[in-house]
Amino acid sequence: MPVLQLSRDGAVGIITINEPPVNVLSVNVRKALLEGFAAMRADPDIEAIVLVCGGRTFIAGFDISEFDGGLQEPHLQRVLDAVEHVGKPTVAAIHGTALGGGFELAMLCSHRIAVPSAAVGLPEVKIGLMPGAGGTQRLPRVVGPELALDLMLSGRSVGGAEALKLGLIDCLAKEGQLEADAITFAGRIIEANGPLPRISDRQELVDPFRGRSEFFAAYRESRAAEFRGFNAHEAIISAVEAAVELPIAEGLQCERELCNALVETRQSLAQRHAFFAERRAAKIPGELLSGETRRIVSIRIHGNGEGAEAAARYFAGSRVPVGKFDPAGCEAGGTYLIVVTGNAGLPHCIPSEAIVVLTEDFAMLDDYAAKADVPENVLGLKLRSDGRRLAEVVRGQRSDPASLGALVDLLRRSGKVPVLCTPSPGLVRDRLLATLRGGAEQLREEGVAASLIDGALYDYGFRSGLLFGDVDAISHALNQTGMDGLIERLLAPVVEEGRRLIAEGIVQRASDIDIAAIHGLDWPIYTGGPMFWNATCSGEPAMTG
Repeated sequence: MPVLQLSRDGAVGIITINEPPVNVLSVNVRKALLEGFAAMRADPDIEAIVLVCGGRTFIAGFDISEFDGGLQEPHLQRVLDAVEHVGKPTVAAIHGTALGGGFELAMLCSHRIAVPSAAVGLPEVKIGLMPGAGGTQRLPRVVGPELALDLMLSGRSVGGAEALKLGLIDCLAKEGQLEADAITFAGRIIEANGPLPRISDRQELVDPFRGRSEFFAAYRESRAAEFRGFNAHEAIISAVEAAVELPIAEGLQCERELCNALVETRQSLAQRHAFFAERRAAKIPGELLSGETRRIVSIRIHGNGEGAEAAARYFAGSRVPVGKFDPAGCEAGGTYLIVVTGNAGLPHCIPSEAIVVLTEDFAMLDDYAAKADVPENVLGLKLRSDGRRLAEVVRGQRSDPASLGALVDLLRRSGKVPVLCTPSPGLVRDRLLATLRGGAEQLREEGVAASLIDGALYDYGFRSGLLFGDVDAISHALNQTGMDGLIERLLAPVVEEGRRLIAEGIVQRASDIDIAAIHGLDWPIYTGGPMFWNATCSGEPAMTG
C-alpha cells in the first residue's frame, strides 16, 4: 500500500497516510503530507480536508533516529506550514496515538476528532527533548499554561474522553467508524461556513499570565526536587513563559532555539539511548523467534504467606485476574501464569498451556524445568517490592519463545521494564548494587566520609543518601575535579561488573545493563546508565538507535 492515498467524498477530500508500523513523521511521510495537502489546496472542488492514517495509529511522532543520522528534506517545519496555511478547514482524525510531532501536527489543523480509545500527548521530555513543532506555544493556548506545563513535563498521554473535556479535540467519533464520522464532521463545518479557527490566534488563556513572573518562579520552586538535573524541563518552562509573554511568531522562534540547543546535549543523547535500549532489552533473542506469542489471561499464585501476598501486590496493576492456584482444580482453557513463591515447589498437574514462573533459586531454573511436564514453559521472574519498574526475566536453555513472549507482554502491559537474563545466583540489579556498595566501602576504608560519597552520587544525579542513608548536610568539601574523581572511583567498578555480566552470558548486551541500572537502581536516566556513561567519557561509540 502506498504511503499516500487521496480520495474524496463530495466536497470533502481525504488524505490517508500509511507507513507501518506507527506512521512516524519520517521523510517518506513528510513528503506524502506535502504532496497531499498541495493537491487538496489546488483542487477547487475540495472545500474541507480530512487527514486520517491507516494501520493501528495516527501519526505517532517524529522519527527520532534522524537526530543521529542528520535531518533530511523536507524538514518538518515546511510540512507544518503547508498544513496551517492550506486555506481550507482541516480535520485531524485520530486513532491509536497522536504523540509529539503527531499531536503538534493535529493542533495545526483547524479541527480534531478522535475515537475514545485514542491518546494524545507531548512526551518529548522523556527523551531529553521538548516539543519543537509549536507544542509549547499552542498547548498553553488550549488548556492554559499551568496544565500545559504539567502535561509536557510529565509526558503524560491523554485519552479520548479527557482530551474532549480539555478541548484538545473537538468531538468524539464512534470506535470503528472514525473516517466516516470525520467526513460527516467536515461536512458540518462546510455547511457552517464560519471562519477558520486557529489555535495560534487564541489568547484568552495565556493573557491572564502575562507579566506574572512570580507564577513561573513558584512553579520552578515547587518542582525543583523532581526536575533536579534535567535540562529539558527548564527549557519547557522557559518556552511556556515565551508563549505567555511573546507574540506567537516570536514564541515559536524561541521554542525552536531552545529545542535545537537540547538535541545535541549529552542528556538527550543519553535519554534517546535509554529509549531504544528499553525496547531492545525485552526483545527475545534471534534464535528464539520461531514461536507465536500467547497472551496471559489470568494469574494464579502457588504458595502461602508473605511471598504469596507480595506476588499478588506485584501483579495487582496488570489488569489480569489474580487468584490462588488450586492444584486440585487443574485449570484449563487459555494461557495463564502460575507464580511459584517461597519454597512451595513446582505444582503437580500443570496444564500444558500454563506458564510457570519461579521467583527464587534462579540458578537452579533448568533443573526445576527438567522435572516439569512441559519444561519449555518454566521461566523465572525476580519480584521486587520497591516499586521500581525493572523486571528481570530469567530464561532457561529450553525456554519456549511463545511462553517468554507472553510473560514479557504481560509485564510491559503492567508498566514494567523487562530485561532478559539467563540462570544465575545473582541477577543484574543486585550485582550492580553490590559492586557500587563495595566501591563505597573501599573509599570509607581509605578515610572518605560517607556524606562525601553520597554527596558525589547526589551531584551525579542519584537520590540523597543512596548508600549510607539520608544525609542531612551533603558535603561539598571537594572541588568539582575531586567530586569527578570520586564518581570515577565509584562507577568504574560497576562498568567492569557490567562487562562481566555480558561475558558470562547473563545479559545480551551493554544497553541491558544500562536499563537494569536506570529502572532498578534509579540511576539518573540523563546519564544513559553506567555503560553509556563509560562510552561517552572514554570516547567509545555509544549507540542511541
